[in-house]
Amino acid sequence: REDEMEENLTHVGSIVGNLKSMALDIGNELESQKDQLDRIREKANLNVSRIEAANQKATNLMKR
Repeated sequence: REDEMEENLTHVGSIVGNLKSMALDIGNELESQKDQLDRIREKANLNVSRIEAANQKATNLMKR
């Protein structure tokens, strides 16, 4: 009986180790995706500024 319990605990420990590894991998992937999203957000904000400037120029040209 004790051998079976020890075997089960070893198995549970192995599963927990695998879960920890998966959690760390997921954390790394999320960090990478966060960095990518930050770069996309920066480029989008820059494009919004460029579009606003172009719209303002177009508005000024139409007033002439």
